[in-house]
Amino acid sequence: NAVIKVPLDDPYMIANMTGNRYFTEKFTSKYDQEPQKLRYESKRSLTLALAKNVIRPQVKALVETGATFVQLDIPSATIDLQHLPIMVEGINAVTEGFDDVKFSLHICYPKRVSLINKSGYELLFPHVLKLNANVNHFSLELANGDQYQEDLAVFASYQSERRFELGVGVVDITLERQEKDQLETPETVRDRILLSAEILKDPSLVYVAPDCGLRQVSLQRTIDIFDLLVKGAELARRG
Repeated sequence: NAVIKVPLDDPYMIANMTGNRYFTEKFTSKYDQEPQKLRYESKRSLTLALAKNVIRPQVKALVETGATFVQLDIPSATIDLQHLPIMVEGINAVTEGFDDVKFSLHICYPKRVSLINKSGYELLFPHVLKLNANVNHFSLELANGDQYQEDLAVFASYQSERRFELGVGVVDITLERQEKDQLETPETVRDRILLSAEILKDPSLVYVAPDCGLRQVSLQRTIDIFDLLVKGAELARRG
């Protein structure tokens, strides 16, 4: 039977998008002369509260209904590099104890220099090495930048310490591409899959996916994208 991956928001992402008046006021007297410490501790407390009281109960409910693969979406993972330990701690608080569940993290480009120059997955390291063992999969935006060698190199370089499965984005899902009616060919998808396997030196670590979510994409284009993924993957299996 096919395994269904269920996506949920990550607590750190929600904390980044939420006013944090309660914890800011709670810690103001303690850190009134340390604004960076105040910001860190209030963000950490909100993230952990969300992890414990909002996201973890949802994961528990999903697991009780049979889910075995859960993705936490964190497009804002590197919005503040000093807070990366908070992101990791929040994820671990959500995933702790679910030993029979595979967890994936979806992360968009950490650093956007321009519309076409995007990189920075190295910014996640070494922090992500401290993730719980059941968080062993990343789903990455890659096709939009088309810099597979640069973007995947850091994951390859840390394989002696930890090997992550990677959902490699092989189809650009941006609205701009949709408006221009542009779509990759199966051969392009094949080449991106094979290149990813070559960089990681292990085809079993490569999972095939579109770059990101499909909320901007029409239903027909969504169908076309997944049809393209299937065709490209089949070509890649043939070599």
